[in-house]
Amino acid sequence: MTTTHTIEEQMKNFADRCDDLLQAKFIVAPSKIGELLCAVAAAPALVSLFEKAVRPFDYTEAQEKYMLPSPDGTENRGVLLLPEDPMERLAFIFCLLVDIDNRTIDFNLFLQTFFAGDGSYTEAFDLFLSQVVRPFKTVVCEELASKKTAAGLPAFGGRTAHKMKKSRRAVFGEMLPLIKAEAAGLSASSLPEPDRYAGSLILNETYAAAKAADEKEVKALLLGYSYFAAVTGRSEANIEKIFALIEEL
Repeated sequence: MTTTHTIEEQMKNFADRCDDLLQAKFIVAPSKIGELLCAVAAAPALVSLFEKAVRPFDYTEAQEKYMLPSPDGTENRGVLLLPEDPMERLAFIFCLLVDIDNRTIDFNLFLQTFFAGDGSYTEAFDLFLSQVVRPFKTVVCEELASKKTAAGLPAFGGRTAHKMKKSRRAVFGEMLPLIKAEAAGLSASSLPEPDRYAGSLILNETYAAAKAADEKEVKALLLGYSYFAAVTGRSEANIEKIFALIEEL
């Protein structure tokens, strides 16, 4: 997928991928969710928006707050609520979609738990689209539109005429010690071993992508690591510095 640079193009591509999912059959839903997340990773304005939303977001706390058991006590049934705050809603749905895509959440079980309806997957999927995907499309497009018109919008990946730009090699070179520092901090952290291992895998791939000067891959991996950091409570000081460097490309 080619990375787009204008906010209008990025918004349209994102909306198109949402529409593909909204019009899809249940059987192809996982692949359409994956394509939607790829559209996010390929769009600089979306990466910036989602990184900002996920950074202060506590996904574990949100799950406890918005994924509730059935009020009538029905076993294996629940109620899915959405946050009132637009940025929190954006972060919550994004984290759900990532978990569905990487199969941390069993999608079929998720549908039957929170969108049971008449018991069919088709109806449950339709409810999921109307109650989760459609609001997701709306809030992202609204946030992007507001950022587009805001004064002094950071041009993530854009070019500033009056500012002397570093070479791509120099920018990627500055990323490498930051990625190493984050990896060292993660290795020495008190996180459970499986979490440290998962985070290290992402950072190793990020280091390799930065060394190869693969801008698109670095952005996608950093977005994934930012999500990981938000879920595990890791400080994102190094990651914020790397995002700032990406803005210089």
